[in-house]
Amino acid sequence: MNSAILKSPSRFFLLFFISAASCSSGVVSISAGANEQWARPYVAGMNGAENICFDGAGSMFISGLDGFIYRIAPTGNPYRGIITARKKFGRMCLGIESGPDGFIYAGVWTESGGRRIARISKNLVLVKFLTGDIEGLNGFEQRDGYLYFAQSDMGIFFPKGKISRAKFSDDESFNKPETVVDGAGMVNGLAFSPDGKTLYYTETFNGVWACDMGTGSRKKIFSPSGLLQVIDDLDVSPDGTVWACFNSDKAILRIAGQGAPDEYSIGELGAPSSCRFGRGPGFKKDFLYITEFGLKGRSTVKDGRGVWAFPVNHAGNQRHDNSSKEPQK
Repeated sequence: MNSAILKSPSRFFLLFFISAASCSSGVVSISAGANEQWARPYVAGMNGAENICFDGAGSMFISGLDGFIYRIAPTGNPYRGIITARKKFGRMCLGIESGPDGFIYAGVWTESGGRRIARISKNLVLVKFLTGDIEGLNGFEQRDGYLYFAQSDMGIFFPKGKISRAKFSDDESFNKPETVVDGAGMVNGLAFSPDGKTLYYTETFNGVWACDMGTGSRKKIFSPSGLLQVIDDLDVSPDGTVWACFNSDKAILRIAGQGAPDEYSIGELGAPSSCRFGRGPGFKKDFLYITEFGLKGRSTVKDGRGVWAFPVNHAGNQRHDNSSKEPQK
């Protein structure tokens, strides 16, 4: 969930009040079997796991709403991992991404109250802050030597946001980032298509968008029904299918082609926050790794337990009739 809302009790109350009257998404839900290994956490022990990234060399990194960053290693069981290191960096840690320079980049909500981008060593010992405060700093993504990051003014009704980027090899670039997408709302998660031609992003209360990196044109590919339905982070599978965390419905969306999306409940998973396909030794590239923000949809309590590992081929084997659903506009 877009955790900038957490800093304002009035926003919290308003969100809860209006969300309580929201109607359901209308998307068919398919529950996972409780006896499946992936119906329980891949790794637990995190208080409000937020974003996720892989370094491609055998480590997963998780940013936590408790201010910690966690390093995760795989085990001999593809459905279970272990925490190998953790360190607290601020009030909260938000977007996180692995750079081509061997460092981890994270959005840290510092003890002084500002959100900044930090470069952190993989052993979580060294840290250097690269920016001043960035309002509404949120999801990260990397492509072709650039770190892309989401930011917005966090206004609930008329939010103003954008997506910017900075060069990994140029520290000065982080102080003067380039705007890639302007005029977005409360932009949250980011993910590229496999060929890099499309940048997908979520707006927290306004669905999923696709931006053509060549022309700059944008279109909405998923629009939730009801008031203040919360869409969080997303990723794209190797075949180009978009998977998004539907926080308020405690489910994962699969968005493929022009039809209505499928919605999956993943065992005991509560409100999902971020998702990434596995990358590197020990992680399955056909598994979607999902962080849990909280135990309830729109959770205001940072009580998420950790990460789930979901084999997407199971979703592909599910069969149901979507003919009654209305196509997304």
